Amino acid sequence: MRYKNASDILPDDLLKQVQKYAAGETLYFPKDAERQKWGANSGARDYYTQRNQEIRHQPPSPRIQPIPRIHPQNRLPQRLTPLPLIYSFP
Repeated sequence: MRYKNASDILPDDLLKQVQKYAAGETLYFPKDAERQKWGANSGARDYYTQRNQEIRHQPPSPRIQPIPRIHPQNRLPQRLTPLPLIYSFP
């Protein structure tokens, strides 16, 4: 997008009206056309939509297993005996 001088494009009376509101500011005038959604021109939108649908419809991975509930009898004992500390001094 290139910048153009407003005095080269707008009529003098309109330019003076715009300067009342935004003198010295940079203005952007969008096109009248409807704005397209993200990725519509490049095809990225379609690519990611298809990819996400494939991911959703895949069966669950066999590597991911639910965590089994631990039966109270299979838990570790509450008190573990500490190992004896052995010190050696030179």
